[in-house]
Amino acid sequence: NRLAAIDKTTALATLWNPNVANTVRGLAISGSTLVVVGEFTTASGVTRNRVCSYDMTSGNLTNWNPNANNNVYSVAIYGNIAYIGGTFTQVSSQTRNRIAALDLTATSTPFTTSWNPNISAPTGVTPSVNSIAVSSDGLSIYAGGLFTTVGSATRSNLARINSSDALVDAFDPVVSSTVKSLAVDSNYAAVGGDFTSLNGYLRNRLAQIDLSTGEATDFNPNITISSGTAGVYALEIYGGTLYFGGSFTSVGATARNRIAAIDIASQTLTTWNPNSGGIVRTLLLSGDTLFVGGEFTSIGGQTRNRLASFDLTTGSVTSFNPNMSGTVYTLAIDGSTLYAGGAFTQVNGSTARNRLAALDIASGTATSFNPNMSSNVRCLIVTPTLVYAGGDFTTVAGGSTTRNRLASFDKTTSEATSFNPNINSSVYSIYLDEAANLIYAGGTFSTVNSSVTRSRLAAFDISTGNVNTNWNPNADSDVYFFLKDENGLSIGGNFTAIKGIKRNCLAFVPVLGNQCSTNGTLLSTEKFSTYQWYKDGNAISGAINPTYMATSPGVYKVSVTRTGGCIGESSEFTVYSSSPQPEISGPSTGCTNPGVVLSTIQSYSSYQWYLDGNIISGATSQNYTATTSGSYTVSVTDTYGCSALSPAHLVTLENCGGGGEVSSKTSLYPLRILKDANSSTGFYIYFEKVSGSQGYNIYEGNVGTYYSHGNASGNICSASVQDMGNGEMRMEFPVSTGNHYYLVTQFTSGVEGPSGYNSNDVEIDPAQSTCVP
Repeated sequence: NRLAAIDKTTALATLWNPNVANTVRGLAISGSTLVVVGEFTTASGVTRNRVCSYDMTSGNLTNWNPNANNNVYSVAIYGNIAYIGGTFTQVSSQTRNRIAALDLTATSTPFTTSWNPNISAPTGVTPSVNSIAVSSDGLSIYAGGLFTTVGSATRSNLARINSSDALVDAFDPVVSSTVKSLAVDSNYAAVGGDFTSLNGYLRNRLAQIDLSTGEATDFNPNITISSGTAGVYALEIYGGTLYFGGSFTSVGATARNRIAAIDIASQTLTTWNPNSGGIVRTLLLSGDTLFVGGEFTSIGGQTRNRLASFDLTTGSVTSFNPNMSGTVYTLAIDGSTLYAGGAFTQVNGSTARNRLAALDIASGTATSFNPNMSSNVRCLIVTPTLVYAGGDFTTVAGGSTTRNRLASFDKTTSEATSFNPNINSSVYSIYLDEAANLIYAGGTFSTVNSSVTRSRLAAFDISTGNVNTNWNPNADSDVYFFLKDENGLSIGGNFTAIKGIKRNCLAFVPVLGNQCSTNGTLLSTEKFSTYQWYKDGNAISGAINPTYMATSPGVYKVSVTRTGGCIGESSEFTVYSSSPQPEISGPSTGCTNPGVVLSTIQSYSSYQWYLDGNIISGATSQNYTATTSGSYTVSVTDTYGCSALSPAHLVTLENCGGGGEVSSKTSLYPLRILKDANSSTGFYIYFEKVSGSQGYNIYEGNVGTYYSHGNASGNICSASVQDMGNGEMRMEFPVSTGNHYYLVTQFTSGVEGPSGYNSNDVEIDPAQSTCVP
């Protein structure tokens, strides 16, 4: 479980079995000691919170127990000191924010040294140290993660900290987003993560930094293809190797026809050379198998019409051969079924399947799935119940159903669902975010939903097909592909600008789901002399660094000054929302009849109520009347498409539902009881409001006898009356089991009934109720 030792010669696991109870994030060795860090709380059956060590000679857990209060993601050792990083704020009951130094020789708490850099970020952001590296001389500790300050100094996600005094030095590279991995030698640091720039230079997720200057080196692992207008259309990564396909005929100076592979570590071309006879349009990796689709009729030295697969353990083409009649543009897999979209009209040589088909992977034969598209399918997404398709088509089901360029289908029946965004030109790429109930589309279109302007990019509600009004990146030319990570969409195409901002062919666009993070949105700019960030046109106090964490909705920009005094201002960037934080208000106890009214404290665009984790059918309003005991939650979505689930609200109800026996006495002014129920302190009666009444009294009498006004045992002064609205009143009063009660009305203050007569009384007997307090 999560930790093992493997014999280097036989590749078999040894007998050592430490049985760690949760994820292991990092390992480091010092002499015969193995230090283990991660998210676990027990190891070898013994409590060890996120940090522990093993004696590698005996294999036994040691008594060393630093006890971190939150996750530890990285560890590096120099001498007898283990440096750890993560999201923790305490180690050995000592305050240590996200980074700490541990004495490996300590035998009792505290196991921490006095070294305390104190890494943090603005309110609303969850700072972390994801990777740690130590210089060869032990004088410098490199920390990478998500943070903005180290001690009192500003640092953007990467810092160099003195091992002597825990202070940062002048090393200050500006990394645009999270750093997740580090490797350091005497001259350079290799940095990996989610960033797209370093010190203002384009560096997508991998960069090298000169340790003496803090500047990015020329190392930039972008793949270049040499052959006129050649292009790369598809990418997959397997075992440290990048596989790519397209229309190229060489990579660098080496011949490679339309498909090739590069070793990522060395950035060198591998010997794998399938030699495709035509353009490769799509790649799909499944385990050790790489599926290849395109325009070829031969590949890997075998006849394969437009669709083939390779065993990557051997590099050889497999026997899979569905024999497509036309180009395959896109692939998606679901268990043992491969879905293919393209320009074909037949599969297996003679089986009619117009542009979209499902194939059994074992045999290569078509299944019964047959949506029958009118034109090309360019992109696919498969869910457990649905198939989403985008492309050039305008009808499905053989022309009987209109669906313009984007549609979804039932996997069992092949029938189109009601989802119908109605897009006026081709869709080349789609991305599905089921959690946000959205699907994103890119292509050549200019309008959606028949008349709504959207230039090449749009997001749609997957339930209604309506375009989302808050996402409109506005590309100035065609969009051909998406690549999604946790921060947003990387998009590629022919465009030169996104939202008026210069972006040539490749850009990063935050999605609505990204704006819903409670961590906020990290904004960054290139390296200049001075900075001032603005929100909604107003300067943000203290926001004078190259990065700014936006934790609230608004329109942001930054003004900068370059060395020499030149001043510039960025374009505006809109941050839509942070995640909603719904809370339920309402009673926790009451009666099943009439129940208790629950509601959200704030208003949202949509609601779905749950009881004990199960959807309550039809409960989609801000308020819900609970008539059953249990744990209630509500899922809400705000106007920006951000969703969240409320904390649970426990409700306990008694079955008191109006069971008390009530009887009316004929009177001049009848007073009608509507229902009765138990209250928290006694009894409720609900009755019609009497026009002209100045007040109400409740009287108590003996069992079996109806008492008039004059014979009542006395006014119960502690009774309280509440106007419930809609002509209904409610009175709460204490009762004694077996006694009778009656209600009278005052038409003149202090006088009950006209001239003091007992004219408006109704007897209530709690002893006959189904629920007596």
